[in-house]
Amino acid sequence: MMDVDIEDKYPDFSFEEDMPVGKTSKGHKSRNHVTDSQKENNKPKTPQFRKAFRDTDFGGENDARDDRRKQDEKLLNELSEVIRDYSQQRMRALHMSFRLYGNDEMCMNYKEMTQSFQENNVSIPGSLLKSLTVKFESKRGIDLEGMYRFLSEAHNNTGRDSVLARHTRNDLAPRSDVSQEEVDEDLLWRVEAQLVQMRENMDISELRMEFQARDHGKCGKIDAVVVHQVCQEFQLPVFGSLLKNLVKRCDDEKNQKVSWPELLSFLERGQENAWRRDPSLKSIPLQRYKQALATPSPLDDLSSKTRENIVIQLRKKSIFRRADSPSPNGVSDKQETGEDQGALRAASATVPKQVGMSNTTEKSGSATVGRRKERQLHELEAEVADQPAPEVGMHVQITVDEPSDTSSPTKTLPDHLSVESISENQDQQDSWQNSTLPASANNDDPLNSEPYIKFPAKQNGTNDLSINESSLPSKETKAMVENDVLSEKDNKIDEKKNTIANNGKKAGGKTAQANKKADTKDSTEVVTVKNGQIVSVMSQEEALDDRKQQSPAKKQTTINMGINGKDMTFTYDEDKVKGQLIDPPTERLKLQWVYGYRGNDCRKNVHLLGSGDTIYFMSYIVVIYNRQANRQRHYKEHTEDMKYIDVHPNKNIVASGQYASRKKPDNKAHIRVWRADNLTTLHVLGTGLCEKSIACLAFAPNKELLAAVDNSLEKKLTIWDTATGQQRGEELLNTDLVCDIGFNPKYPDSLVTVGKEHTCWWKVYPDSATIQNSASPEYDQFLRAKFTICLDFNEGGDLVTGDSNGTIYVFGDGGKRITNYIKHAHDGPVFTVMYYKSYILSGGRDGIIHCWVCNKNMDSAAFVKLPETEGGVRMLCVGQKELMIGTTMNSLLVVPNIDNEPPLRGSFIEHTPLTQSHYDDVRGITRVTNSSTDIITAGLDGLICGYSTSGKISKSKVQFKGYQYLCVDSNNAGNLLALGTRDGHVHVLQKEGDRWTQLFDRKVSRDRLDSVKFSTDYKQLAIGSHDTTIYVLGYLQKDDGTYIWEFTGKLKGHSGPVNAVDWSTNKHGDFYLLRSSSTAMELKYWQPTTLELFLKQAVLPSMQWATDSVTIDASIAGIVASRTTKEREMTSVGVFGKIAVAGDNCGNLSLFRYPCSQVGAFCHSYRCHATVRRLVFSPSGRYVMTVGGKDSCLMQWEVV
Repeated sequence: MMDVDIEDKYPDFSFEEDMPVGKTSKGHKSRNHVTDSQKENNKPKTPQFRKAFRDTDFGGENDARDDRRKQDEKLLNELSEVIRDYSQQRMRALHMSFRLYGNDEMCMNYKEMTQSFQENNVSIPGSLLKSLTVKFESKRGIDLEGMYRFLSEAHNNTGRDSVLARHTRNDLAPRSDVSQEEVDEDLLWRVEAQLVQMRENMDISELRMEFQARDHGKCGKIDAVVVHQVCQEFQLPVFGSLLKNLVKRCDDEKNQKVSWPELLSFLERGQENAWRRDPSLKSIPLQRYKQALATPSPLDDLSSKTRENIVIQLRKKSIFRRADSPSPNGVSDKQETGEDQGALRAASATVPKQVGMSNTTEKSGSATVGRRKERQLHELEAEVADQPAPEVGMHVQITVDEPSDTSSPTKTLPDHLSVESISENQDQQDSWQNSTLPASANNDDPLNSEPYIKFPAKQNGTNDLSINESSLPSKETKAMVENDVLSEKDNKIDEKKNTIANNGKKAGGKTAQANKKADTKDSTEVVTVKNGQIVSVMSQEEALDDRKQQSPAKKQTTINMGINGKDMTFTYDEDKVKGQLIDPPTERLKLQWVYGYRGNDCRKNVHLLGSGDTIYFMSYIVVIYNRQANRQRHYKEHTEDMKYIDVHPNKNIVASGQYASRKKPDNKAHIRVWRADNLTTLHVLGTGLCEKSIACLAFAPNKELLAAVDNSLEKKLTIWDTATGQQRGEELLNTDLVCDIGFNPKYPDSLVTVGKEHTCWWKVYPDSATIQNSASPEYDQFLRAKFTICLDFNEGGDLVTGDSNGTIYVFGDGGKRITNYIKHAHDGPVFTVMYYKSYILSGGRDGIIHCWVCNKNMDSAAFVKLPETEGGVRMLCVGQKELMIGTTMNSLLVVPNIDNEPPLRGSFIEHTPLTQSHYDDVRGITRVTNSSTDIITAGLDGLICGYSTSGKISKSKVQFKGYQYLCVDSNNAGNLLALGTRDGHVHVLQKEGDRWTQLFDRKVSRDRLDSVKFSTDYKQLAIGSHDTTIYVLGYLQKDDGTYIWEFTGKLKGHSGPVNAVDWSTNKHGDFYLLRSSSTAMELKYWQPTTLELFLKQAVLPSMQWATDSVTIDASIAGIVASRTTKEREMTSVGVFGKIAVAGDNCGNLSLFRYPCSQVGAFCHSYRCHATVRRLVFSPSGRYVMTVGGKDSCLMQWEVV
């Protein structure tokens, strides 16, 4: 093992003196024969031995290892030339012969080895056989498995077509880009074809009800497993791979949470397409339903006695009439036997549960029909059970109108049931008294506020009641009344008529007109009943006029809700709430654009794909940008913000690493390997092994290997096989910081890592899962920097590095010796270096990009300087005849036409960046209605950025150093801005040309300012503060006629921080109304002119508001009380048209119907930022813009 003799190198060292106990040395006795005192005096001098061993030079051992490796490489090359003509099948047959002659220890002798070669006609020269024997021979024999692996490695180097095909992965080749619209159209066509082929339909309404019942969070998403279970229970004709693809399509976030409204939309549209293709399919649901109702009943298998007992039990529960009761139509019991049997058969689904029997025939019907039938039978049982059992006697049929308003708060009878018998029994009277019977089928008739029955007028003084057929509704309900009871009621009616006539309650023209109508034709009288007593009898016209006089203009509805442990009461007009649906809206949100690029604290994060697209990341989203089409695609499967990204040499496979979450333990640091063409994840690596975050990533050239360094305390280096997802090596770097990592393209097994006082070469052996430290740099007389920040290789294997001193070093042929350098290449640290043709491009913190000639003198050929607002150069990437520049201010810039010689000579930076955003916390956002720059954002970095949602471009950027903005508002033209800062300053700016002029700058609060809004006429400004106060500014005229902004007063009354303020668009008197909300769930209205609360509640329904940013209101009470916002804190809300969007502190974006005043409303939920700080609709209402605070990201969501 060692060629160095320790005793010769260290004369003072003696093995005899330091030999461990129990071992002997030549010329000495064993230590076992010495006495105890001798043992105490002659203790081994371990430190001296360890020091000698530590200081021993092991260079000879490394040289011997290198020699053996070179011999193996030579032997491999010679074998490759010999076995080039043998196929892979021949080599496998040779392996089988080896195993045939091998013993239990998988070894063989030399004769058996030569016999195997001869049997398979493999000719190997004797010198090579001897070398193989020496290499793999041991005391047990020749290692046959080791020899075959060595022969296979030599065969892989032959270059045969079969070998190349075996090692070529066709799945890595880029595929044609398919848009999401094309994928959706294909899915719809497949659903349509499936329905037409199977000639079946789906009950979408039943499916929707089931999904709503399973959606406990009411967020529009349920587990994928639950979706499959429901579809299986309903026996949908859509199944198998088609259903899996639909579920996968509706799982946008790839977290096994499926958007069931979107799934229903696919199914519904597919069914409509199938109906248009084959109209005969429309009748299939009704036919199947009717056939399902005629399925055999379990009662058919019962004996007659058992059936009689069941009938008796049902009669006791008042479900059916008694057998001896005559029919209302005079039909005998025998004639009604068929009806009773049919009703008994229809109710048989509930019988087995009552008598303890099992329904064995229930499996014959479909799950959908079974659920519908069971629901209807339960309703039938409940409704008929409330009806009193009639007694034997004379019955008279009365026909009354069906309720026209099913949304009335009072209890009404169902459409298919009647008001049953009116008797003297108190229970029967109570049941009849609690029912509400409208006056007519006309929906505009206000006679539905009190119980009444329409009685036809008596004819010829008789007590017979006739039916006015013209007033009958579409569905008739029948009541059975005993003769004596009816007579008593008629007497009461006559008495009441006389009383009304004597008192002259209805006099004049009305009475005459009523009498005239009674003489000419059958008139209808209305009997009003209260508390079981008839209080009035009048004609229909008189009752209509009376009700109109008594009914209020608008009926108010009050709803009490518990929100975040606080009882809230909302009062609003009933007509605004009437007809509201709790289903999620038909509109949906789709992430269309992500503004910004993360260059402030990340490196190596811009790359070029084989398709020509640019790939970078922001927040947890990887953006794939096609500049020609001005289109973005997004990979959104990461659970936290990302740190690093790298692209495979085939320019299609991508590896991206993320942070570990501090609040969510399940979101751990890991690496995702995925395809850029179809956004499919191939492997998830390092979950549970990597700590904190992924610091660096690098693909190996010409090999399926990926190197990764995590951000743990020891900085662990791991090697992964991207083909199988298995780990191929691990090593601790033991340094404070690793900045970059890369493989040498000339020597693929060589890996270099750089960081804080760290530059190291590594040898990677994936087969043995070993990583060895091979070399360290030799600086000699060169200055070694504290940080080596970046590196890059050229095709010749030369290594170039940039450090914190601004120096660039070149290590020739990937070695450890410096062959060239550029001193003070940049004023400050070098952030990025790259080889381009025969030049080196470098960028640094000074914001300058240099082009250096790769010659002896390393001359500077050209340079380009960034604008001051863009900071330093973080990353350089050469695209299609252009240079993309990632900046430390989170912008992506472009230098076109860099094909000049030398590059960058005469070049310039395009005025419009590819993308830009803030580099610090951003919370302020507002919309501009009459400008091409329709969105403006402001952040803690002092930046004010403008964007165009239609063009999806960044329009402007200006920075005010020293200001930390939290909120912003603008006028319609975008040339007047109001901003609130973190330290309580109000900043009012006006744009004149290309410059911003400061109109007002004053500290109004000791706490931060969270919201700011201009009034409708832009002469007042309200600022909501974290100190629970609203500060008001006014645009006042001075004595000289000029106008200035001045502080006018404070509005106090909130018990929590004010998070939103809104101005009215119409005036009340001579002032605009102001409303505000707070984190304490308070909504208050203010009169800014008097700085007092506005208490005229009757005026509020007529007020219109310029914005809807308050987080609590009657129109969004259902959103505030929803389970989605109960479990999280709603941070912002926006309204446009018939939809409302809410953001919360968990980063979710929820889409509701508007207005949403009912509890239990469903929504569409989307994963957005880590925290949604603020959101607004674009002026057109087509987009929703969100900002996420610390992620410095602006997202644009399209309403589709």
